[in-house]
Amino acid sequence: MALGLALATPTVQAQPAAKGTSAPSDKQSGGVGGLGGVLQAAVQNHPSVRKTIADREASVAGVDEARAHYLPTLSGQTNQGADPNVTWGLIRLQQPIWAGGKIDAGVDVAESKLSSSEWAVLESRRQLMEQATAAYVAVIGNKALLATAQDGVNAHEKLLDLIRRRREGGVASDADIRLAEARLASVRTQAKDLAGQVRRQELELSILTAGHAKADAPLPSLYMNWEAPQELLTQAREASPLIRRKRQDVVTVTHETEVHQGERWPVISLRVDSDVGPTPTVYNQPRTRAGIYAEANVDGGGFVGYQRIKADAARLLAAQEDVAAASFEVDRRVQIMLNDRDLATQQLGDHQVVVQTQEMSLESSLRLYDAGRKNWVDVLNAQRELLDARLNRDRAKMTANDAELRIAVMCGTLDALAGLE
Repeated sequence: MALGLALATPTVQAQPAAKGTSAPSDKQSGGVGGLGGVLQAAVQNHPSVRKTIADREASVAGVDEARAHYLPTLSGQTNQGADPNVTWGLIRLQQPIWAGGKIDAGVDVAESKLSSSEWAVLESRRQLMEQATAAYVAVIGNKALLATAQDGVNAHEKLLDLIRRRREGGVASDADIRLAEARLASVRTQAKDLAGQVRRQELELSILTAGHAKADAPLPSLYMNWEAPQELLTQAREASPLIRRKRQDVVTVTHETEVHQGERWPVISLRVDSDVGPTPTVYNQPRTRAGIYAEANVDGGGFVGYQRIKADAARLLAAQEDVAAASFEVDRRVQIMLNDRDLATQQLGDHQVVVQTQEMSLESSLRLYDAGRKNWVDVLNAQRELLDARLNRDRAKMTANDAELRIAVMCGTLDALAGLE
């Protein structure tokens, strides 16, 4: 039985969860007006995503460019002889027949870079999804904190009114009123700070979505197999566009090595030359000629190519280590968030118990005050402790929500909600 945290409720509930994960529906998340709308607006409208999409289009053109090397090359030249009034020229058509695998490897390089650019698009979208999800959770969580703080303001206002009435009856003192007013001012300040946090996170969310969506619906409920962290780690690795892109970079370096290895071989081509204009008789050759030619360049006596291949081997090793580093980073982030989620879930249950205890303590303090066995300081202290317990509970819930949804983004669980599938 997997433990599911119902994100829209303040308590932890045991929920049946299938192995793996399931994405929340639009109905659960409020459709395009809820988390789904925020995610879709973020991945569609943010400039960083449009930039990676433009890079992908450039990579598509790069594949076409690489394949164009299979086509013949048309060139021309002009020459002027001893007579300045006589100019002759040459038109050449050259079709590569065998290039030592350079052209094939060049196409493979371009196609591999295209695959990398596609993973880069998904990586950019996932990063925005995580940022938008965090901002959404912060808006919802801080609104809950603000509502709790406002309840505290209302409770302190009622206590202040009650103390003022008691003073008129000669039961309370001016010191009691000053203390109640100070406590009320402190709670109001706390509520104002939380209202500022709500506005700040709403602004962050508006910037991420280009003003196309806002947090106007509760968070969805996620049912993930939290009791099997290794499965979540595996799923996050498999769904990580960062790891996929780094693996594709290894393929790209491998094909680039093949290009450099092919440069050691001559290029065999079919060449057709045709003279244009008066042909100098000194050449004593037909105006149109065809033949098979081989061309090769040995830069630096062959040492340039040798050192280039050595550099390719080092680049390949670096790319492979980059894959390992990316996997390590994904594991590190998931493990930290799992730890944060587990800790916050435990704290959420503990704080709920504290809230219930403080509610009973406040009721008891009010009864004992009426019986003359406690003073207003005890009542005000009980009210403040109850408010602090409720705020701590709401903060723990927000931390758990943030960790769970970040993990869901990394595992690809929210891709369908964001319109990526």
